[in-house]
Amino acid sequence: ALGMVGVGTGVLATIGAIPWEAGVPAQIATLGAVGAGTGMYFAKKVEVTQLPEMVAAFHSLVGLAATATSIGSHLNEVAHFAAGDPMAGIHMGAIYAGTFIGTVTFTG
Repeated sequence: ALGMVGVGTGVLATIGAIPWEAGVPAQIATLGAVGAGTGMYFAKKVEVTQLPEMVAAFHSLVGLAATATSIGSHLNEVAHFAAGDPMAGIHMGAIYAGTFIGTVTFTG
């Protein structure tokens, strides 16, 4: 229960600290509802004996999300890498690690 409170507080603090463009809160709410609906569907469908398989499947989705986030970060920062900034190498290393670890997690 304390973990849920901590994560919930972090999410709310992050949402409250970012200046949003028009339409972004609606996108977050829509995607959150889709995710909650998907989770509820599987939670009601899966038997207790199938929980390890479900956890493994969702863990694979986390790996896919990490890979997509890393690739998106690279595509978003292409100009940063081309500018010759010395810190770009550190960022590129983090992107490489995120893509590699996410892909390994996704594929098992």
